[in-house]
Amino acid sequence: MSGFSPNLLFFLDRLQGFSTNYYMLVPQNKNYASSNDIISVDLPSNALLNFRSLVMHCNATCVDSTNALNARLPPIQDLIERIEVSVGGIILSSGNNFCNVLYEAKRALIEGYGDDSTLSHPEYVRHTSYVDGCTIETGVCEGYAPGYHGQQNGDTVFAISQWDGFLGTIHPIFFDASLIPDIKIRLYCASNNVMTVSPSQTLGNENGDFADTSLASTTSGPGQCHSAPTASVLYKISDISFSIECFSLADGTYDNLIASQMNQQGFLEAPFKNYTTFMNTHSGSTNFSVSAASLDRIWTVWRSSDYNQQSTPITIEGHKINGSYVSTASGTYTASLDIGKAQFDSGGIFGMDYDTERYKSRYFNFCEPVPFHTVGGDYGGWKMQVQLNGCYMPNYAAGASQLYNISRNSLPVNTKAKKMSRRQYIKNFCVQCFRLNFPDSEYTYTLSGLDTRSSNLAGSIITQNVNASLNANLTIFTESTSVMRIGSGRSIEIVS
Repeated sequence: MSGFSPNLLFFLDRLQGFSTNYYMLVPQNKNYASSNDIISVDLPSNALLNFRSLVMHCNATCVDSTNALNARLPPIQDLIERIEVSVGGIILSSGNNFCNVLYEAKRALIEGYGDDSTLSHPEYVRHTSYVDGCTIETGVCEGYAPGYHGQQNGDTVFAISQWDGFLGTIHPIFFDASLIPDIKIRLYCASNNVMTVSPSQTLGNENGDFADTSLASTTSGPGQCHSAPTASVLYKISDISFSIECFSLADGTYDNLIASQMNQQGFLEAPFKNYTTFMNTHSGSTNFSVSAASLDRIWTVWRSSDYNQQSTPITIEGHKINGSYVSTASGTYTASLDIGKAQFDSGGIFGMDYDTERYKSRYFNFCEPVPFHTVGGDYGGWKMQVQLNGCYMPNYAAGASQLYNISRNSLPVNTKAKKMSRRQYIKNFCVQCFRLNFPDSEYTYTLSGLDTRSSNLAGSIITQNVNASLNANLTIFTESTSVMRIGSGRSIEIVS
C-alpha cells in the first residue's frame, strides 16, 4: 500500500483528547503606555502555546498640547522598539534595539510582510480615516480611543500580531510551556520621533501642504518642511490587552514522546531567531562584530541624518503629490475636489497602484546614502560590500541595482519580493539583505549559517562614492539562529 499515491487511498488519522481555546491576558503594570514606557505580560503556563497567535490589542491616540497640529499615527507595530522575553527571571531573549526599524526594513523588501490592513494601521492617514471612516478636521490629531467618533468603552481597533525574534520564530510552533519556567514578555515603547506632524491636510508637498518639503535638501533624504512645527506631538497607547491560543492534549502518546526524547539525548532543542543591532554615522566604513552559532543574514538600512527629527510625512516616490481637480462641466462635479495626480505618468504604471496616496515617516524612510535629488537630477553611483574577516560579499563592489538583486535572492524561502520601481527602492526602501545560510534552513530547522563563536568575526560595511559630509545613518541587523536547550527539572540553556 505504501507504494501508492495518497490520493488513491482511503485513510484517516485520529488525534484524541485535543482541545483549544483563546485566553485574554492583562498587562501586569498598567493597560496604557506612552513613549519609553514598558508593557509587561505573563504568558500561561502548563499549556501548549501557539506563539504565532499572540496578539496585543490596543487603541492609539496622538496627543498635541497646542491643539493646533495635524499629528498622524504610524503603523501600530512601529510604536514598539524592543521585545524582551525572560523565563523564570532569566532573560531568554533580550531583543534587539530598533525592532520597529527592522520590521519596516522587512516590509520594504518582502511583499505583504506583517500587513494586516484591518487592524495594523499599515498606511498613514491624511484627511479621512480608513480605520473608522471619519473625517479628521484641521488642527485635530488622529486618535482612536473611547469617546472618539462614537467608540464605545472596551472597544479596541488595533492589534500587533507580527513578532520577530523568539515570539515569532520559536520552534516547535505549538510550544509546551510546562517544560520551562514561567514566560514574561516586556515591550519597550518607541520615542515620539516615530510620529509625523503636518501644517495642514491639503494634498501635496508645497509650502503648507500635508507632506510639505523644502525644494532643497542637504541630506540624503527629502528636504525638511518650509515651516518646521514649533511643538512636538506625543502618542498614547491605551486599553492594552493580549490574547493567545492555548491547546491541551489529553493523550499519553505526546507525553511519552517528549519523555523519550529527553531520556535519549538528555535535553530538548528549540531553535529561534536572534537579532543584534549596530548603528553608526557612516563615512565609508562601519564595523560590527557578532558571535553566533549560526549567522544567517545581515540586513543594512540607510536613513538620512535628520531621520530622528519629528517632521511632516514623506510622499513615497511615484504616488500622488500634485493637485489635480475634476472638471466642472457636469453639475455633479466641483472644482474644489482635489483628486491628485500620480508622479509617474497621469495614472501610474506597472500595475503598482501609483494612482493612490502613500506616505512614510522620516524615521522610517530608507534612502540611498548620496545627496537627494528630485526626479531627473543626478544621483546614484555608490557601491557597497560586506567584509567578514578577510572575505568580501559580494566579491565585487556592487551598485544599488546589483544589491537589490542580491537582496531578493537572500529573502527567506516562500516569501515574495515587494513590487516597487527602482526610484522607490533607492529613495524610500533602500534596504539590503545578505544571506549566509542554506536557502531553506528556516523551514528544515537546520543550522547552516556561519559559526563565528571561535573565529572572532570582524565585519564591516564598506562603501565607495558615499559623501561623508552627509552623515548618513547606517543601521545593521545581524540575524542568527539561537537554540534553547531544555533539560530535566525545567532547566534551560541558551546556545547562541
